Amino acid sequence: MATAISPSCLVPVPLEIPGDWASRYPREVNLLFQAQWAARSATSPEDALRLLMDLSSSIVRWDGAAAVWRVGSEPAFLETRGAAQGYEEPLRRLFAAVRGAAAHPALLDAERDPSVASRWLEPLGACSVLAVPLGPSGRDAGLLVLVRKTEPGFTADEARMARLLAFSFEPVLDDLAAGDRARELAFVDRLTGVFTRRYFDQHFRGEVARAARTQTPVALLLLEIDALPGIRADRGAAVADALLQAVVATVNRTRRRSDTLARIEPETLAVILPGAGKEEVAALARRLFEAFAAPLIPELVPGGGLRVDPCMGAAVMPEHGDTSDTLWSVAQESLAKARQMAGRRYYVPPGPEAPDTDRLIDRMTAQAVVGRPREAGVLLGWVARLCREVVPADRISLMVRDDGHLVVQEAFGFEGRDQVIRTTRVALDSETVSGWVARHRKPLLVPEDLEADAAPLNRVGGYRTDSFLSVPLLAHGELEGVVHFSNRADGGVFTPEDRDRFLPVANRIGLVLHAFRRFSKDRQGFLRESLSYLVDMVEDMIPGMPGHSRAVAAWAGKLARALGYGEETVERIEASARFHDLGEASFRIRRLAEPRRLGPRERRDLAEHPLLGWRFLEQLGVRGLDRDAIVYHHEREDGSGYMGRQGDEIPPAAKIVAVAEAFVGLTSERAYRAPLPPLEAVEQLEQGVAGALDGQVLASLRELVSGSAP
Repeated sequence: MATAISPSCLVPVPLEIPGDWASRYPREVNLLFQAQWAARSATSPEDALRLLMDLSSSIVRWDGAAAVWRVGSEPAFLETRGAAQGYEEPLRRLFAAVRGAAAHPALLDAERDPSVASRWLEPLGACSVLAVPLGPSGRDAGLLVLVRKTEPGFTADEARMARLLAFSFEPVLDDLAAGDRARELAFVDRLTGVFTRRYFDQHFRGEVARAARTQTPVALLLLEIDALPGIRADRGAAVADALLQAVVATVNRTRRRSDTLARIEPETLAVILPGAGKEEVAALARRLFEAFAAPLIPELVPGGGLRVDPCMGAAVMPEHGDTSDTLWSVAQESLAKARQMAGRRYYVPPGPEAPDTDRLIDRMTAQAVVGRPREAGVLLGWVARLCREVVPADRISLMVRDDGHLVVQEAFGFEGRDQVIRTTRVALDSETVSGWVARHRKPLLVPEDLEADAAPLNRVGGYRTDSFLSVPLLAHGELEGVVHFSNRADGGVFTPEDRDRFLPVANRIGLVLHAFRRFSKDRQGFLRESLSYLVDMVEDMIPGMPGHSRAVAAWAGKLARALGYGEETVERIEASARFHDLGEASFRIRRLAEPRRLGPRERRDLAEHPLLGWRFLEQLGVRGLDRDAIVYHHEREDGSGYMGRQGDEIPPAAKIVAVAEAFVGLTSERAYRAPLPPLEAVEQLEQGVAGALDGQVLASLRELVSGSAP
């Protein structure tokens, strides 16, 4: 017989988020709202439960978690994580005990009921356990168990948050588990198996609302097979339906997993791209054009099948509007313009210039990196954005040497044709601006360099611009590529100052491209070398910053050794410190020219840079790093850091990097102050000038600076 849970352990939960939580728990409330839409992306009960566990870790800190789901009359363990692994039997008993508790989570700790210590906590090796029932339609179908190994235990508000999070998933779990046919018919297209217009309308409104609330972009891509009616008339409905199904299958294989695909008209598909900007939606369009290059349904059509020539139009928030209705109208207008185009029929309207938000590493770039994992080309995207930050231009193209040619790898500002431009190849011996610069290996600035007889100016190569700057990218005397800027963004002409400011950056870019060319079996060495060049390139542009990350890495290693860590751990901390502020690069570049206070949105974006930096490193597949050292190095002992962690909640590696970074910052020259002597810098840190830092790490720093460390 199952042991019942004491009523004193059950926590009542409101049906809605309490009003005062918005000020008390702003981050958690925002995540709870996002969960309502995130849950709808699940494709099975198992997928929904995994997503629930992922989101719970962002709202409630836990050391272990388990998702329990009933199959028939018995619970089946879907997944256990962390400290919950290896405790199947106690979790089975807990599932049986919580059954019948309706919607109330059970908070099991000794203060609420002394008997739970021996009954539940000791068998699970925990100091506090939170059991959240999952009961779609009133059924006790599952359980989310969160385990905390150390004090303090879970709070009543954390229990309520976890239950409200579960509320968001229960309708989805109900539909997925019960297979509600009416909902399926309403939301799923019978012919293609993708979502219907009804679901699209509801989901798109939700995605736009979420994007507005979180200040992130979202894109809408419409894809039309305008030849489909003619195929239906000429070849019959069976062939037309089979072709449409093949088109949908191709789009499904090509889109990102986070994108939503719907059939909104007989010949029209819609793709919602959360977190995507103009470059990401254009990248999807390019991949689709490449995928449709091969004929479809060859088994049904004699002669090798049918080729599809789709037309696509897109709209992006915030560039083209901030409501679902506006974005829908813009996307339809874009699709109409695409129908009139030749070749690859894709159109997205240019957005208003917004230099203050066009950052090197922003949320759009982070999503692009996530969308193209383990692809060296993402680094070139960063390089091209850096070029645009240094030299403001209407158009920019980054060209890389490839077997006697220059190949455009990144392009911006070509009126929706950026992806097409990226296929351009220019011979090194051609009579073009890029060819001339590549052969002579020196920059060309027009109208400053008016050597009409020696250089191809506007009259050669199709350049119809008022001013351009073309710079060779060299490494160890060898040509690696060319960067070409056309027309200054402010309407003026490029100046020698623009050229001189960019030349040091060009030297660094050349080294990055050289590292690409030397890509070999040692992929990790390539990645770290390339990333090191990028970090150095950014730091060299800012007074007082050259060598900053190298110095932080060196001091982090010294502190880790002084604290008694093994050499393998020391190397991980040093490597992590080398890239600890990779996500902050854009802010450093922007602040170089703008000595002012950050606005609210900029502060919020800056607070996210540790996580953005780690995601970039993770998606590139860089190994041997300490995630905690990068993500939490801005946390402080009193909870005043970016993410609010304090004391023992801050991982030890993050505490070491935090002290190393603060010390290097105080002992380095800045535009607004002279460097402090090392001992004075330590005293300043002990007094809290850089926030509350760990006392033990500061003591080791003092010993190192004083020369008394062993």
